[in-house]
Amino acid sequence: MAQSKSLDLQDLALLNQEIAALVRAGVPLESGLAIAGQSGSGAQEVLMLQLAQRLREGQSFSEALHTVGGDLPKLYRAVVEAGARTGRLPEALESLAAFAQQTLQLRRRIDLALMYPALVLLMAGLLFAWLVAFWVPRLSDAYFWLQIPATSWVRRLEWLNQHMTGWAWIIPAFVTAFGGWWWFSTRGRYGLKGTTETSTWSAFRLLPGINSIVGNFRRANFCDLMAMLLDHQVPLPDASLLAAEAAGDRPLQQVAARIASGVRSGHSLADCLAVGRELPPFVSWMLICGERQGTLITTLRQVADVLRQRAASQSDWLRIMLPTMLVVFVGGTAVLAYALAVFVPMSQLLHALGNYNP
Repeated sequence: MAQSKSLDLQDLALLNQEIAALVRAGVPLESGLAIAGQSGSGAQEVLMLQLAQRLREGQSFSEALHTVGGDLPKLYRAVVEAGARTGRLPEALESLAAFAQQTLQLRRRIDLALMYPALVLLMAGLLFAWLVAFWVPRLSDAYFWLQIPATSWVRRLEWLNQHMTGWAWIIPAFVTAFGGWWWFSTRGRYGLKGTTETSTWSAFRLLPGINSIVGNFRRANFCDLMAMLLDHQVPLPDASLLAAEAAGDRPLQQVAARIASGVRSGHSLADCLAVGRELPPFVSWMLICGERQGTLITTLRQVADVLRQRAASQSDWLRIMLPTMLVVFVGGTAVLAYALAVFVPMSQLLHALGNYNP
């Protein structure tokens, strides 16, 4: 049996869609997964083959997933098992796939917002290194042939030229390291837990709008996931805990723990939400109204849509404004560095030539 490999978020979304299509088409999962798994050797195909093998051995899909999918998030297994138990496995898989795609979309927005400034910084660093390597020796030769003492500014540029191997690599290395860190830290294997954790976003808390975007996105995920779980007959206490765990936000986990303990003790959702201020008043009020009217699942999805629209609108603003601000900062710094490296020594040379008396 092939060794299990880790799925990334895109793999998980595709796996959900393919299994849902097999179930809807009435194709036996053991044969359908086996055929689909033979098309490659990636993590998705390996998991398909493992599931097919377990199904041939007589296990149910939920049992097979529990056996070979132990590395999958608890939320994923809970939704799939609930969907299989209620006869709504295709809907469960498709809802998870939709959630994974929404996670990818927000992540790509921020990727694009950071990509252009990073490229500008890289090009500015490389061009400055080339400027020092090309310009400073000729500037030094001019001072030497004219027998004019080099100014302190020129001596600093000469020092940069002599020690290029010590500093020229810093900006390319920083951009490469930053890009690699961002790639791996935001590409958690599933996106159901890990892609929105504090560790992923902590470095960007100082960026304008990030806190609001992440907060709305996490709350939208929490509401959407809880609606998904409730729709698949998962009890409210368990659904709230699983959804908060997947959202990866400590305040939401506190809300979920309060909901779980309160509901199990016989309290209403309104009583649980009346304590604490982790959720915005609008969200708490909507959930309370949804419980009283018996439309909690629908209300949760409506709240998730509103919050996700807010996050999308804010991320659009960030995608436009953040590159602009960063490019202005990086470009302005680069122009200043070029001016100090070219025009200051040139003005000093011209001033020295004006006072030159051979």
